[in-house]
Amino acid sequence: MVGQQYLAKNGIKAARFSTYRTHNAAYSAVLAGEVDAAIISNFIAKKAISKNYPLKIVASSDPFPGIGILVARDLPETTKSHIKKALWGMKELPAGKKILKTIAQPGYKPSTKSPFEVLRPFVSASLP
Repeated sequence: MVGQQYLAKNGIKAARFSTYRTHNAAYSAVLAGEVDAAIISNFIAKKAISKNYPLKIVASSDPFPGIGILVARDLPETTKSHIKKALWGMKELPAGKKILKTIAQPGYKPSTKSPFEVLRPFVSASLP
């Protein structure tokens, strides 16, 4: 939805969209000649380009949060604290670094709800 809005704001309104289950599947469709372009995460695109795949980033939208991890408000504070420590500390541990590399994530950090406000129009548009 962000990509569609970005293209429309830049004068591309007649594009035909296909949905893929993953960012990798979307850029693989470009490589296979099934589609002309893909809208994917910048860090996934950069990772593919670093592997010498013949891809090029031609435009970027404004940044927005890609992943938010939520916990239930009624969890005990100790459980919330353990979850935070485990996620925020992943990039400091060998096993955590390996997991983050495998899932192509830079790591997790504390956040507030304000960075996620830019996503509100997309959530509202996707609800019945």
